Amino acid sequence: MEIIFLGTSAGVPTKERNVTSVAVKRGGELLLFDVGESTQRQLLKAGVGLRVKTKIFVTHLHGDHVVGLLALLQTYSLMRRTEPLEIWGPSGIEEFVKRNMEMLRVSTRFPLHISILQNGVVLEEKEYVVRALRTIHSIETYALSLEEKPRPGRFNPEKARELGIPVKYWRD
Repeated sequence: MEIIFLGTSAGVPTKERNVTSVAVKRGGELLLFDVGESTQRQLLKAGVGLRVKTKIFVTHLHGDHVVGLLALLQTYSLMRRTEPLEIWGPSGIEEFVKRNMEMLRVSTRFPLHISILQNGVVLEEKEYVVRALRTIHSIETYALSLEEKPRPGRFNPEKARELGIPVKYWRD
């Protein structure tokens, strides 16, 4: 898993920092948490690209967290994407997407699945779980967590010694 901070500048971008977006690469999949303005450019700059299986999670409907979604959807359409796209967001996300796509005359060539966030498990996959928790903000907002499921493995004492990890930390 690789976490890439695409934007950490909150409401206003700076020369060095874009508005809010975090990408998590997991094998051949990309999880996007918030899609602020210029997220697709930041994905390209980070070497992630736009032709990867993507799932999108929007915490709330302030522009610095969601405006880049419209440009990303348009780009996916221009790229002739056919793979379904899943989007999760607070109530209003479906109307936001549909109205803006209509006004911008963007039509998708791919199935678009939009789900409303609620407290609890949002998505459960074989290796991870995404959970949502309603938070206090000026509008409906959710904190999101990505939790890796336990992966069985074997401890390698020789490698621990090689790395200089003191025995007291790994031997009973």
